[in-house]
Amino acid sequence: MKERGISIRYSKAFKLKVIKDIEEKDLTVAEARRIYDIKGCVTIPSWLRKYGKEYLLPKQIRVEMRGEKDRLKKLEEEKKAMESAIAKLTLQNQVYESMFEIYAEDNGYELKKNYGIEELKELMKKPPKKAGK
Repeated sequence: MKERGISIRYSKAFKLKVIKDIEEKDLTVAEARRIYDIKGCVTIPSWLRKYGKEYLLPKQIRVEMRGEKDRLKKLEEEKKAMESAIAKLTLQNQVYESMFEIYAEDNGYELKKNYGIEELKELMKKPPKKAGK
């Protein structure tokens, strides 16, 4: 049965001992995890970064197909264009809402914030209230 709510905290001396063993005994991170029974996959790498020993971390080499990099770049450009379009439409929507509120106020319509499209259509069918009446 798995116990819940147990949090393991390692002392600074323990962390430095693990790092020293990785460095001096030429251990991999996985070997050190097994030897010291450390459960978390990112625990030791975070210690290595924290104590300035990034060079002990395994190196990652990315192998890509020819068109893959171009495809990723194109997708990033499309994402940026979509974000820009969303920002433009959001701003445009705010402008239209403000214009509508001004129009309604100038023509004596009483607006409620929770009106939906159908309620607004019905409201617009009614003749406007003239100011002072």
